Amino acid sequence: MYQLYLGLFGGLAFMGYFLGLAFLAMLASTLMFKILAGADYDKGRYHMLNRMGVRPSLLKKSIRSELAVLFGLPAVLGVVHVLFGL
Repeated sequence: MYQLYLGLFGGLAFMGYFLGLAFLAMLASTLMFKILAGADYDKGRYHMLNRMGVRPSLLKKSIRSELAVLFGLPAVLGVVHVLFGL
């Protein structure tokens, strides 16, 4: 009986992990498409900040923090959700 349950639920757990990772990959690609779609608008904003005299190091820090909020935070939350959800 144990072998039967192990085979059944082992397959279900594998499918759960596989689907969780697949959804994480889809989340990452969706977020990257969102970032790339708004890149043209952001390029103009950062170019204007550069013309105003903002230091290049501060602009790079701003870009990194924006990407971390838009991409890193949802990715970390998605991984935690998949790991604890299963």
